[in-house]
Amino acid sequence: YRLNRIDDAYNTLKSIARDLSEREQELLAQVLFKLEKYNECVDYYRSLIKNNVDEYQSTR
Repeated sequence: YRLNRIDDAYNTLKSIARDLSEREQELLAQVLFKLEKYNECVDYYRSLIKNNVDEYQSTR
C-alpha cells in the first residue's frame, strides 16, 4: 500500500479476508477507496464502526 501498489495490496488482503485484524480491515477499506470500490469500502468502515469498542460506544 505504501509503495502505491494498490492492486497487490488488494489481492493480498482479499486472500486472507477471513482472518483480517481490525487494522487490516481498515487498510482494506483504504485500498478499496483508492480503487474506487466505494460501496465495498463503506461496508468495511460500517462494520469497523459497529464492532469497535471504545469510549464512544454509547454514542453509536
